[in-house]
Amino acid sequence: MSKTQHTPGSFCWFELGTTDQNAAKKFYAAIFGWKPHDSPIGPDEVYTQFKIDGQDAAAGYTLRPDQRAQQVPPHWMPYISTKNTDATTARAKELGGTVVVEPLDVMDYGRMSVIQDPTGAVFCLWQPNKNVGTGVTNVHGTVVWADLSTTDQVNGAKFYSNLFGWTMVGENMKPAAPGTYFHIVNGKTMIGGVPPAEYRAPGVPSHWLLYYQVDDCDGAVTKTKSLGGHVVVPTMAMGDVRKYAVLADPQGAMFAVVQELGGAEPAKGVKKDAKGAKKSAKRARKPKKARKPAKKAVAKKARKAAKPKRAAKAKARKPKRKGKAKK
Repeated sequence: MSKTQHTPGSFCWFELGTTDQNAAKKFYAAIFGWKPHDSPIGPDEVYTQFKIDGQDAAAGYTLRPDQRAQQVPPHWMPYISTKNTDATTARAKELGGTVVVEPLDVMDYGRMSVIQDPTGAVFCLWQPNKNVGTGVTNVHGTVVWADLSTTDQVNGAKFYSNLFGWTMVGENMKPAAPGTYFHIVNGKTMIGGVPPAEYRAPGVPSHWLLYYQVDDCDGAVTKTKSLGGHVVVPTMAMGDVRKYAVLADPQGAMFAVVQELGGAEPAKGVKKDAKGAKKSAKRARKPKKARKPAKKAVAKKARKAAKPKRAAKAKARKPKRKGKAKK
């Protein structure tokens, strides 16, 4: 399905920072069928747009030496759409967030900044101009969900609710209770979740984990292993509704895959498979601790690139297909 705009507060761009860009292009092309398109952004540097049927689905770049020196690991970074990057950045700071990269223009494509929430998870803001973000959704190889794995569920969720107006709901679409799985609703659309701390592996830094829709979850897991990637959380089934797995590419960037099975959602509204989520969390390996992206490197590359850009961090937990929030 093509996408021509992104509602403010929704995830609009997904960017891979890696240590081996050429290897990553081959890996993700095999897993998701992406067609890479490289754009020069500096001496011996290119920015790769990953395309599906000619539309942007994600992007990638090579981590710079100063980022590696700060031990920034390979990662997937989410961008969140906003009407005004400067105002939202200022608001994030008021709410206790840290501005990693101040607002800057990416040519005439849009305006961005990089924010770290109060619990440590990093994301980017994107104010579109000529580039709204990804151009395709809800097909094999596109992001359909994002989980915030945070050390402080209540305060982490509160930060984003105050910043973007997100609503956190639980079973029967009632306000989510602390310690249960929070479903993130942006407007009337579910876009992600916030698992409780008990579902996290001890010591793992807060981060965002992106879920990519696939036609065959088991096949994606098998292919990931055959290509040198790793299985972080083996395939978990949520009844006959969907199944998912958490994986890592050969360079270490973590992501998840989710397959819709066609079964009906629970009759009483939104529920999460707590038993399965808890079990999968305990299986997850502890990732290398990520650090803030290098400010100078981020700003330099963002100014040169012809697409939304940069930052550092991503990793861990459960999916639910985007859709209208039930009343």
